[in-house]
Amino acid sequence: MVASFVWTPEEAKYLKAVLRWQDAPSSDDDNNTKPRPPRRKPPPPPPENEQFAHHRKQPQQQSQEKDEPPAGEFRVLILGAKSTGKSSLLTRFSQNTFPPSPSPPTTTGAGTGESHPTICRHPIHLNSSDRRRGKYLIDALEFPSNHLSSNPLLEQALAITEAAVVVYDITSPDSFQLAKGLVQFISEHFNPLTPSPNHNHNNNNRRSIYPVILAANKSDSTERRVTMEEGHQAVERLPGVKFMEVSAKTGRGVKEVFEGVGGRC
Repeated sequence: MVASFVWTPEEAKYLKAVLRWQDAPSSDDDNNTKPRPPRRKPPPPPPENEQFAHHRKQPQQQSQEKDEPPAGEFRVLILGAKSTGKSSLLTRFSQNTFPPSPSPPTTTGAGTGESHPTICRHPIHLNSSDRRRGKYLIDALEFPSNHLSSNPLLEQALAITEAAVVVYDITSPDSFQLAKGLVQFISEHFNPLTPSPNHNHNNNNRRSIYPVILAANKSDSTERRVTMEEGHQAVERLPGVKFMEVSAKTGRGVKEVFEGVGGRC
């Protein structure tokens, strides 16, 4: 990938707003920067005899649990070639629906890629080894595919997020090749096999591994041109990267993708 774009003030303000860098971004937010809140609040300790307590919960208590504040949140970057179904994955995840027809192009001029990326904020419930089951929020941002050739722009987008979902279309070998290049790029810069002395010097709050899922979309299609074995082989030597097949159309695997990255943040 060739660094051919720059991070403009407008793009910086845009990402600051959608990923909640500040409480209220303004035109002079660069001169009045507020401290970033912690990315994740630790969940409270489980009550004693929790395995028995849930049997005594009344409907009112169950309703209160649905309205309880989240225990934390995660910022996830969604990226991949154009027309791989990134927006459809986010729509399926946040609304459990699938667009009946492709959305009209949102590109400007003669460029390629989306100029108005999809953003969603949606709760998930996690149950991993280091935290009790609870509600967490996913802030998901679709990275414009026409900016994938910009290393600096991509690096900054990765730096303000905690995980990534790299999407390709199983009917498009070209999108698969691009996705492989993206996961390799992320792995080399965030999850190197042999970290350099200054590795993560700008990411002191980040865990040692930046979780990535290579998501093979359109698994419902009968016109497959990229095998499942090829997908597994693409990630087998990359630390922090997992492979999953999904279908935004049927919903298969979509929830598991976001639970997967959230549980590893």
